[in-house]
Amino acid sequence: MKQLQLLAFVFLFLICSIVVAQPKIQLAEGTSFEFGDVISGGKVTKEITVKNIGTDTLHIKDVRAQCGCTATLLKEKSIAPSHESKLSVTFNAAGYKSGKVTKHVYVDSDDPTTPTLTVEFQPNVIQLIEV
Repeated sequence: MKQLQLLAFVFLFLICSIVVAQPKIQLAEGTSFEFGDVISGGKVTKEITVKNIGTDTLHIKDVRAQCGCTATLLKEKSIAPSHESKLSVTFNAAGYKSGKVTKHVYVDSDDPTTPTLTVEFQPNVIQLIEV
């Protein structure tokens, strides 16, 4: 009987350990950014800090942009608990007219509560006038 209780305790402990040890993605600056002014035809880049505030290693599966006008580069795809990585987001304003533009980048990870984190950014495109 004691062996059965011990086995049940070990099983329960393992289940609790698996449930408790989870990765958790967080962006240090939040999920919405103002990119500032960019001249039409120019580029603007912002570096974003991706943190793992969970208790297990965070694995980034994919980082994808809403359209071809945005490029992304993630330095580390595996982030240990309490560590961080840098995500570089570059917006190319070629073909855009004057005004504020809203774009998105999607970060897919193994965070069980936020498997896809949406990052919104807004550059303000300025059209130069030639005389």
